[in-house]
Amino acid sequence: MSGNFNPTWMAEGAEVWLATDYEWSANTFDPDPPGSPSLDLDDKLILQKGGGQGEGNYNLPSVPSNPWANYAVWFDRDGVDQWQAQMWGAIDGATYNTGGTYDIVLTLHATSSTTGEAYMTINGEQQGFYVPNWHSGAPDLYPAGMTFSGDMTKMQVFYGLYGYGATHSVNFSNINIIGCEKKLVIDGCETGVLDKIYQGQFISEMINACATNAKNHGQFVSCVAELTNTLKKAGVITGAEKGAIQSCAAKSNLP
Repeated sequence: MSGNFNPTWMAEGAEVWLATDYEWSANTFDPDPPGSPSLDLDDKLILQKGGGQGEGNYNLPSVPSNPWANYAVWFDRDGVDQWQAQMWGAIDGATYNTGGTYDIVLTLHATSSTTGEAYMTINGEQQGFYVPNWHSGAPDLYPAGMTFSGDMTKMQVFYGLYGYGATHSVNFSNINIIGCEKKLVIDGCETGVLDKIYQGQFISEMINACATNAKNHGQFVSCVAELTNTLKKAGVITGAEKGAIQSCAAKSNLP
């Protein structure tokens, strides 16, 4: 398992996490002058898959050509003027007037046993990027996320805190982890079996290997039968699940 602060530096391989920062100018969090609310950038929240990386490392749906033209990355702790409040995506209590409190939802999807995709909402808002520059309306790359790599069988929840020249603190509350496992589908046939992991690989990955290596349908069905026998013997699947997988394999047009 990786350390709690910057698990990797300028490289991926230790999954993905939420990184937060703030505007470093003096008196950043002071209230706006009385009677003159203004949009100022207080808090920054981004996905990160390597210490030292920034907005330019987002790559879903594509890499932003101008990562500084973004939405739902910077947030204002207090008010904005009446014109700024009318801008697209300006939401009282969500993007401004946040008070420094944020409701974060990370959505992680494993695409293999070693790779995944990540998206994040902050106060209900999806992140996005404008191409090439900011314009009124929704971002061009929206919602925006990133691919990441690591061991999808061993996810780690951690936090790190670092600050310069002052005493800093952070508070996490109401943390919930909700799992949503995907079902195994063979050539469009729904097996009703969860795509579980055995010896570091998803069942779907092993079945895909059977299809790749088989010279004909009979060899594919035989490979799946051998695989499911092994999975049942290891206690990964039940006898009924084994039968469902073999039935879908037999009905398929693979390889």
